[in-house]
Amino acid sequence: MTSGLDLRDILDRILGEAIRISRTPHVKVLLLDKTSKALRVGAVRGSGMLPADTLPVGAGLSGMVVQSGEPLFVADAQNDPRSLRREQDRELGIVTYLGLPIKKGEEVLGVLTFNNTSPTSTRRRR
Repeated sequence: MTSGLDLRDILDRILGEAIRISRTPHVKVLLLDKTSKALRVGAVRGSGMLPADTLPVGAGLSGMVVQSGEPLFVADAQNDPRSLRREQDRELGIVTYLGLPIKKGEEVLGVLTFNNTSPTSTRRRR
């Protein structure tokens, strides 16, 4: 599958599938830059983050996911004091945050994040 594709194409495909499966409007892949100990935007759709934005490891919700290597769900991202993006979340109407560590074995490579504008928007539609 990955032959002939560059990292950007692979990440864009991952985001497309993640959006389709989760029905979540805001999805991003943040990749760990080990040299600077920061997360950099690998791919983003529907989020207020820009390609040049970075987040320090250990700071903010995604920085905590990378540091702990554990998933993190926040039901009220707009008001969570650990979030560095509360203002942007309010502007976009983002309510929830789900961060999943991207791992190779035990090594954390980044974070796949999902944000919803409604706490019920990921429930199956009938």
